[in-house]
Amino acid sequence: MTSTGTGILTKFFNQRRIALPVVVAAGLASGTLLGLRPTSAQDRGGTLAWHQVFQKADTWPETMLVSRRRYRRWRVAGPSDMAVHAVDLALRRMRVADPQFAVYEQRVRRDWSQLRLTDPNGGKTKLITPLDWFNSTNTQIDRALIRLVLDRMQSDCAIAELITAPFRAQLAELQRENIPPDDPRWLQLYCTVTDWEKDLEPLRGLDTFRDSAQQIARQFAGECVYTPDALFGELERLDGRWRKLREPLLRNPDQARPQVVKLVDQYAALRDRVHFGLRPVREFLAECTTLDMKAEWREQWANLIGELQRRDWYRRPEIRRQTLRRDALIFDSDRDPTDVVLRRTRALLEELKRADGIDCDALCAYGKRLDRLERIARTIAPRLVDARKALF
Repeated sequence: MTSTGTGILTKFFNQRRIALPVVVAAGLASGTLLGLRPTSAQDRGGTLAWHQVFQKADTWPETMLVSRRRYRRWRVAGPSDMAVHAVDLALRRMRVADPQFAVYEQRVRRDWSQLRLTDPNGGKTKLITPLDWFNSTNTQIDRALIRLVLDRMQSDCAIAELITAPFRAQLAELQRENIPPDDPRWLQLYCTVTDWEKDLEPLRGLDTFRDSAQQIARQFAGECVYTPDALFGELERLDGRWRKLREPLLRNPDQARPQVVKLVDQYAALRDRVHFGLRPVREFLAECTTLDMKAEWREQWANLIGELQRRDWYRRPEIRRQTLRRDALIFDSDRDPTDVVLRRTRALLEELKRADGIDCDALCAYGKRLDRLERIARTIAPRLVDARKALF
């Protein structure tokens, strides 16, 4: 195996009774080769150097699967791009074997990539020491991945600390008891905290909700269908209910989960009153009876978040050459989806003005409204997520 592995997926495969191939490779791009760590060196079919990649002796390498039974038919070769492709093929077959794997594969890819970039241990994690991952007592990766998810949950919203506390206690207990990495409790804890993170996604950025609501109410005086005082009263009521869940969460998080999910939905509904809180937006939504515009809006916001996270891809010269409209790219000045959509709307408006048979007076009216939105967007920081979504 390589330094790009984690024991979590190995345990996932074993629990699901999926035949786990043994993979030995090195020098592969992080995030491509997932955690396929054997529980012992003997599982590799012999004593082999960590950097060796296996290929069939008689055919072009189609796979990297190695077993004791077929070991004699393989020869040793250096790492190659084909190895990356072969591992992806193996993972694809496993995904078909167990549909749940696709969910956790995506999460582990994301968390492993982030872990390699951030190194939560301040550079002390030996991410480039492949032999460490064959140590049956090494749970460094498992602990780091779980802590990464818990820290991310808490940074997204302060009230999530109520939920992360019992899981941090479980993590500390596993570490204190020196539980080996092939114990299913590591995988169970990772899957549980990632499931909780998904449930709490509507709370992301909730800490700035008050400032966002006040900004929109002040900038669009007379156009808001809500009053900040009414919103904040409802927020206090929900916060009070959240605090009452402290003891149930500490006693049994799984048992308290339905109450938490219900409360999170109410927080999301409260935030929607700001996101769709302008009278022109409400009127537009009332006219669109054949399409769920709220769902469409949320999907577009999520898609643009993904594009912003891939900003480097849009900087590549070949991508710029192949793009018909330059404004379809992601610019360095784009801070969030609101910046992207306002910039692209401006480009569309300017192009329409140059078209034949267009009512320029109507376009001028749209231009003035867009001028105002752009001016307001420059005064609202991206950290005020709810206010930015209202502009979006």
